[in-house]
Amino acid sequence: MNTLKAVVDLYRLLGMPEFNISNSLFSAEVNYNQEIYNSLKFLRSKNGWGEIDSLTIDSVNIDDDDEIPSEGDFIVISIQVSTGTTASFFADIDDFIQKTPMLNKGEFPDCFYLTCNDLYYDIDNNTKLDSTIISVLQNICQFIKSLSKMAHYSNDGSDDSFHKLVFLKNTNAQSLPLILETMIDTSMLLSSCKDIQLIEYLSSENDAITDIHFYEKKGIFINTLVDFLDGIAQKEQFIYLFIEWNDFLKDYHNNLGTYLSGFSFHKVRKEVADAESELAEKLSKIMTDIIAKLLSIPVSFVATFAMMKVQTLPEMAVIYTGVLFTSIFIFLVIVNQYKQLNVICDAKKIMFEPLETLNKSYPDDLKKLIDNASDTFNKNEISLKRHLVFFGILCWTPSVFGIYFLLIELT
Repeated sequence: MNTLKAVVDLYRLLGMPEFNISNSLFSAEVNYNQEIYNSLKFLRSKNGWGEIDSLTIDSVNIDDDDEIPSEGDFIVISIQVSTGTTASFFADIDDFIQKTPMLNKGEFPDCFYLTCNDLYYDIDNNTKLDSTIISVLQNICQFIKSLSKMAHYSNDGSDDSFHKLVFLKNTNAQSLPLILETMIDTSMLLSSCKDIQLIEYLSSENDAITDIHFYEKKGIFINTLVDFLDGIAQKEQFIYLFIEWNDFLKDYHNNLGTYLSGFSFHKVRKEVADAESELAEKLSKIMTDIIAKLLSIPVSFVATFAMMKVQTLPEMAVIYTGVLFTSIFIFLVIVNQYKQLNVICDAKKIMFEPLETLNKSYPDDLKKLIDNASDTFNKNEISLKRHLVFFGILCWTPSVFGIYFLLIELT
């Protein structure tokens, strides 16, 4: 039995009296028995974990040099608990965290006791506790240890009571370093244990040889970390990261998935460039195919006004028939080109839909490239449709004027 466990056993035998935090002292007045005697005898032989401050058995004061009687009826005792080590008494979890700065560096004490919860922990005896708070606290310590291994720099050699972990974003753009202060707050204990297998994996380079993407994954992790904590107050960053760890993992896996889907974004860029070029060529071809035919519109205007020079109605009717058939022919050509434009628009949706679906997971420069390509096509589509509608109306103008001239001749 270690000495802290003996103090805990005595504390329980004495009825778990109130523990004075400021003096690290507890006192009790209870019936004396053999179990209490054995605990006192053990503590008398040890100096460090529990110190008998005062002891009275059956109204007889027992000094340091006096023998502790094995029998008696009533005991009045005060125990001064040593505070020179982390293996000690603590009032509650708040008191434990406040007085145990090693937790902020990921180090978990070997043994301790929380009086408020009557909770004793001893790593040597493999004590298993049904305590969510302690499980989460151990999880946080392991979280800090693994995270500190991934940092570019840390203050390991300083006297600070917590780590200052520096992470540098792996990017060409200038960005400020992330300085993560690993100060544990009791609000973190309200959260659940986090799955830290990823950070444990990336903090160890044992798989760097077999995993060809290991260093890329590590870089994506750090980049995601810097982005995830951007805008969060420095004192709150570590707390926020642990509590929102599941959201961070989603962002990381989205970024990693985007990277692995194309191994690099050059493939996506090439797809966008090819699609933009192909669509632009098809849009240009629509106008190119009808330009020669559209030239017949001014010719029809000339023929229409030539009707005014003709002396007889049959001659005017012949000219008008030619103008009318020209209008019908050009209109049908324009309608056909309009249908071709709709086919191209459908093809554009098919080509860009997969890219736009994944657009949120792409980096900013690629998002901008895809958005610009799509917007440029949409603008060209609207412009071309307006031109086709305009020429579709214009091609009927010579026929309308021709009817007008015929009616004048008839009247």
